[in-house]
Amino acid sequence: MSIEPAVKAGYKPVVFLHYPPVYNGMECTEIMDVLREYEIEKCFYGHVHGGNAAKKAFVGEKDGIHFRLVACDYVKFTPMSIK
Repeated sequence: MSIEPAVKAGYKPVVFLHYPPVYNGMECTEIMDVLREYEIEKCFYGHVHGGNAAKKAFVGEKDGIHFRLVACDYVKFTPMSIK
């Protein structure tokens, strides 16, 4: 719901999600459809904790969308730029 007003205002939205939309080879079609529809280029997510779980998280580009895991333990509590 927050993507559409941002687009109408002329912004290029960046999406932050609690759960990853692509994980362990599975994809949440409903979320991915929205990301594709609005031509989202960057999607950040957390929730994935621990080394084994993080290995299953998709990090990289898929369908023109760059996905990045930003769970605090994964990034070692280091602030990161999202530009």
